[in-house]
Amino acid sequence: SSGINAVYSPTHGVVALSAVDAIHHLVNHHGQFPLGSGASCLTSLVCEHHDLEDAVPEAATVSLSRDLQMFVEDTDVSLMSFVEIPTDEQIPGGGLAAGLLTAPTQCRVIVRNVGGKFVWDTAMLYGPPSRREYWLPCMQDGVDDPLDGAAADSRRSVTASGVRCRSPEKFVYLAPECLPTRTNRPPGSDLLDDSLYYIGSSSPECLQVPGQPLNQPVLGEAGSVVDRIGSRMRDQENSELRYVTESNANRRADSKCLRPNYTNPKSRFYQSVQILYTLGFLSWEKRRSFDLLRRNDKLDRELKNLDKQPCRETHKIAVLYVANGQEDKTSILNNCSGSADYEAFIEGLGWDVDLANHAGFRGGLPTNHGCGSRAPYYATSCMEVIFHVATRMPSVRQNSLKMRHLGNDEVHIVWSEHRRDFRHGIIPTEYGGVIIGIYPLRCRNLYRVQLLLKARGVEGGRSGFGPLFDGAVVDRRSLAGLVRATAINANRWARYAPDDGGAPLGGGKYRHYEDRAMYLDSIAEGHRYRTTFEEFGERVYAPDVGKGTGSS
Repeated sequence: SSGINAVYSPTHGVVALSAVDAIHHLVNHHGQFPLGSGASCLTSLVCEHHDLEDAVPEAATVSLSRDLQMFVEDTDVSLMSFVEIPTDEQIPGGGLAAGLLTAPTQCRVIVRNVGGKFVWDTAMLYGPPSRREYWLPCMQDGVDDPLDGAAADSRRSVTASGVRCRSPEKFVYLAPECLPTRTNRPPGSDLLDDSLYYIGSSSPECLQVPGQPLNQPVLGEAGSVVDRIGSRMRDQENSELRYVTESNANRRADSKCLRPNYTNPKSRFYQSVQILYTLGFLSWEKRRSFDLLRRNDKLDRELKNLDKQPCRETHKIAVLYVANGQEDKTSILNNCSGSADYEAFIEGLGWDVDLANHAGFRGGLPTNHGCGSRAPYYATSCMEVIFHVATRMPSVRQNSLKMRHLGNDEVHIVWSEHRRDFRHGIIPTEYGGVIIGIYPLRCRNLYRVQLLLKARGVEGGRSGFGPLFDGAVVDRRSLAGLVRATAINANRWARYAPDDGGAPLGGGKYRHYEDRAMYLDSIAEGHRYRTTFEEFGERVYAPDVGKGTGSS
């Protein structure tokens, strides 16, 4: 069974899974929130198709790219993508390598798990910029030429036809009756050649052909074969002489030996294989928990849906403004602005974000300004909350657009300047189980808080959350923060707290990490590509679309 099935079981429940989520949070976010992209982005927005070198359509990157391989790691069900991308040396400062010696490609690792999506770029660094040239051992100036002296002169005696001339009369200086030895033979002479000449001169009966010295080849029936052998030997000797001559000329011109030209790895997945090997994923021990994924269009769609799954707890909370004398739904929803104190309170609930460019949780608000252009938003490393402010939404079509969002929120914050308290029946909704009413007091800068709970359709009930309680009086400076914290806790209570019968008030909704874990497990089991160890190694070292990935 997969890692999530091993953790998320009836025996363990959500306790073990919540511990996994807590570990992910501590490792990835504790002490480093928010990131450079802002509090709305907890995880990376980079995808597999970004910066790819091969010309593959974005919609078909997962199924067609030859620079990509995808795996599933069963320890905590992590989906891992290894992408080979070109090194960008045009970035100011040198990019990832920062001017260091590196390969022409680098590996991008994309990991999706319960904690979110995380991306690393890795490059293999060969050395600092000062090592762009290195020298190999070579012969320096001043070293004696191995062909210096008489031996070199004799080896260089070549005719115009390229055949070396060697006659006994030219190289033998001893008398015919004098036996040649190592001590008395002339420099540069050949001892065997001189010995054969001495034998033929001192003992004519040993000559094979009268008048022809023994150090000369005998021409007869085998003359043609001897000629061919001699010709090839002379060609070989002349080729060696030319090589030595050219090498000596190059060495005299420059004694330094330049490094060989760089050779790109033949495998286009080379850097990714190096990272996989370094991390230990290619070992035999990892085969039980590390598999390939089948790359196809369905996997691409499911990964996009997974990236839309929140990796933090999310809340959407409605905010209403009730002016003095307003007691019906229509007049309250037609408000397009409120008092100065109300507007200051809205600013204290969260950061004012532009919905068109907002990358975080939007609570269903569209980006086309159909429900307004801006909204208060607040986030920590554990949760996100968006406020559906009624006064910032346009009043069109009998306020149906407002009710579509406000009516689906479990918690309503009501700023009321009316002389009578707000009640549930004024704006009837299916949800709205908790109402947090705020009433300005005559004493300036103080506000009374009212908590209305609706348990399973019956108004009343007892609060199991805080920090505010029914009847609390709060000053202006602390009001927005305390109301926000109370609204978040109230939303949790409405989702998960059981009623008198033991059933959750919110209908048994899963927590965010439960939803994400089950979706990860579904992708892993639906696209796992089981292979033998040998086939796994082959597919990793040479990704092949349609075969190596098991795509369908």
